[in-house]
Amino acid sequence: MYVGFMEISILNTKNFKLKTKTTTVVTGDKFMVGEFEITGPGEYEVNGVSVVGTPRGFVIEADNLRICLITKTDAKLSDSEVEEFGSIDITLVPTDGDVKMAQQIAKQVDPWVMIPNNFNVTEFLKEMGTASYEPVPKYTISHDKLPQELQVICLK
Repeated sequence: MYVGFMEISILNTKNFKLKTKTTTVVTGDKFMVGEFEITGPGEYEVNGVSVVGTPRGFVIEADNLRICLITKTDAKLSDSEVEEFGSIDITLVPTDGDVKMAQQIAKQVDPWVMIPNNFNVTEFLKEMGTASYEPVPKYTISHDKLPQELQVICLK
């Protein structure tokens, strides 16, 4: 079985970059998989990357990893929304709004790894029970290297 590595970095305070074996995914104002722009809800398959867009976020599947990008943190997820996201390895969390709500939604998704964007990171970490952090330029992960307990990664 192929065990691929994914490299996750942050381009600015809003945009994440996911580098897979076959392509690059950029999230933010535009959601791009390689040269293909994803414009809304639906199911997409581009360059070996599967993307399912929902009204509250995107599930990206590549290199044997499932990543959830949460796009709306205005209210907790319903049971059906949590079910729609399914089993998630990594959650990309927007922290530019209500940080407590972002933390609650991220916990509802129940990933192994949470990566907040660069807004209100200190406040988000306090909500998570972590006061100090050491930002890293990128996070490289494979499915077999996922932590056994929730880990919060801060990118710079």
